[in-house]
Formats: sequence, structure tokens, C-alpha cells
Amino acid sequence: MRHFSIKELENFSEVKSHTIRVWEQRYNILVALRRDSNHRYYTLQQVEALLNYSLLTKNGTKISSLIKLNKQEIQLRVKGLETPEAKKNKAINFLIVKMFSNEIEDFENILNNWTISFGIDSTIQSIIIPFLEKVHLLSYTDKRTEIHFVVTAVRKKIIFGIEKVNAETEKNKTALLFLPQGEHYDLMLLYIAYLLKNLGVNVLYLGTDISIENLEDVVNEKNPDYLYTCISTVKLLKLVQAFAKRIITDFPSLTLFAATSVHTSSTFVTANNITLFYHEDISKTLTT
Repeated sequence: MRHFSIKELENFSEVKSHTIRVWEQRYNILVALRRDSNHRYYTLQQVEALLNYSLLTKNGTKISSLIKLNKQEIQLRVKGLETPEAKKNKAINFLIVKMFSNEIEDFENILNNWTISFGIDSTIQSIIIPFLEKVHLLSYTDKRTEIHFVVTAVRKKIIFGIEKVNAETEKNKTALLFLPQGEHYDLMLLYIAYLLKNLGVNVLYLGTDISIENLEDVVNEKNPDYLYTCISTVKLLKLVQAFAKRIITDFPSLTLFAATSVHTSSTFVTANNITLFYHEDISKTLTT
């Protein structure tokens, strides 16, 4: 059975670890279990409970009032939250629980129902991306079965969003998107393709596992205005640096934009034609 650290609980719920410990000590809720090594951990049931507590406290209920309620009463209060923001948070919380409980049909139903009710753009921007950020799946690979199911479901929605974009192109600018050789995890790259198309840019999605030779052939043939890739690890950052150095030799006017979740100093990037950015700042990359 999957267990969770207090840091994961913080990521999922946006409740600080310190506050979780206070609730545990003061109200005797979410009491951590301990391994033989004395490391603390929490169950999925405790994750779900914390998500409900977090949502209700965000909507004005004090934690001291919630501890007097049983599980069914808590769930009824959560169900009664009907503000637009609360609905979004409920959907994201459900996705988190359904992923880790390996209930993929329910997971997909949440996405499908939101798409029917609010459209694909809202589903991607308001539900999918915040969910991926909370569970660290936007730029992270995980080998567990439930992760593969979830990634497949999310990929389908983002690709559907890309296909539905009808934005007119702006100044005939073209972006070529790729992942370097050996890299196959493309959720962030697909999301960038979706954002670029919404910004009116022609998108050429070269895909994953692209060698420098293949990239150079396509650049020569298509003459793009921008290159975009993604970086999920320091190891990949070094590989992208090597790409960028070679690109500047053959295509000195091109800049390689690299979306990253790697926390590193910009001085780590030694190639002067590579620009690091976070995915939410993509519009800024088109105005630099």
C-alpha cells in the first residue's frame, strides 16, 4: 500500500508541514504512523481527510469545529461547497485520491465531466495542470502502474486541447518542440505546445527521443523561429546544454527555450543561446 511523507501531504493540500503537525498534536488528527526506522508516514485515507480539512478551512470553517464532525459529516460539508474555486479544488482533490487508489475509470470520469461542463481549456488550465504540479508529474517520471494510467489519460486531454485550438497565427512565427535523445516523458512539452498554439504560434511537434542530427535536419528544412524543450533533471540540463552549444554553431540566430522545474542557478547554463523558464512564464519567452 502506498504511504506518504508529510512533505507530500503539504504539496497535495497546500497546508504547511508545521500546521499539519500542530493539528496532529493539538487535535489528535492525522496522527502519523511510524516505520521501524522511526520515519513518519501517512496513509491515503489520511491524505483524503487532510484534503477535506484543507478545503473546508479555506472556505471559512475552523479546524476546531471540524474535529467535532465524523467522516460522513465532513463529506457532506465538502459536497455542499459550490463556489467556482471550491469546485475546482474538489475536482483536483478527487484526481489525487483516485490516482493513488488506482481508480482510473473514476479519474477519467472526473476529467470527462469537467470537460463537458466547462470545456477543454478550463479542464487543462484549471484542473489538469494544478493537479500535475501538486503530484509532481508535470516533469517527473514514475514507474508505478497507476502513474502510467494517469499520464495516458492526461495526455489524451492535452492533445485534445491542442487539436481544438483555433487561434490565428501571429506573424507566421513557428516553434519547433522536441525532447533530447533518451527522453520520452512529454507532458510538459505537450502543455507548451498547447500554450504556444493559444498564443498564435505555428507549432511543429517533433516529439521525444530526438538526436541532435535529426534536430539539425528538421531545423534546416523548416527554419523555425524558436526551439522549445523541457528539463526535468540536472542530468538532462547538461544534455540540453550540449545541444544548445552545437545549435549555436550551426544556427547562431536561434535560441533554445527550455522549460524547467530544476532549481538551479542561471549561471549553471553556460551556453549563451539557451534560456531557462518555468512553464507558466511561456508568454514572456515570446516577447524577449
